[in-house]
Amino acid sequence: MSSSRVITIFVIILALLAAGVAGGRLVGNLVLHRAASPTPMPGISITISGEPVCLPHRDTSGPQTLECAIGLKTDDGTYYHLTDSSSSYAIISKLQFGQPITVTGVLVTSEDAVYQASGTITVSDYKQ
Repeated sequence: MSSSRVITIFVIILALLAAGVAGGRLVGNLVLHRAASPTPMPGISITISGEPVCLPHRDTSGPQTLECAIGLKTDDGTYYHLTDSSSSYAIISKLQFGQPITVTGVLVTSEDAVYQASGTITVSDYKQ
């Protein structure tokens, strides 16, 4: 292999490494920026206030079922699905609809296919 070919390969490898470092810093900056956001990050403990509601359906153009998916509507109109940290639903079964509450739990963000919800909070405690 000629020395000019070795140098060319070496330069290409250095360019790829430099691009990787630059890309890593860009991703790192995006992650740090997101962490500074006021929106709760998924999988962390949060405390949030609102009113217990039956979550509204996403698609209201056709028939809708009458079951109640228990949720929380915050003052800014954001909906969260509520689940109970107890398998017997001992916590959320005591919620009084129409009364303001503050819940503490773990938030996992994900879109619900059926209901309007920005994520699911597994409730460990609440104050009404």
